Amino acid sequence: MTQELFDKLGQRINQWKINKEKELGYTMSDLEAIERLSLVLKHGKQILKGMN
Repeated sequence: MTQELFDKLGQRINQWKINKEKELGYTMSDLEAIERLSLVLKHGKQILKGMN
């Protein structure tokens, strides 16, 4: 992947983290954000597999 794609991905992840923090009402550590996003992505992948 190019640096531009990594930058865009980083921006999207950061925006997701900001939105999730607003929803939860507290600031997450980067590690917690990564763990939560990992669960979201894993769950989404399982949903997509179930649709096929």
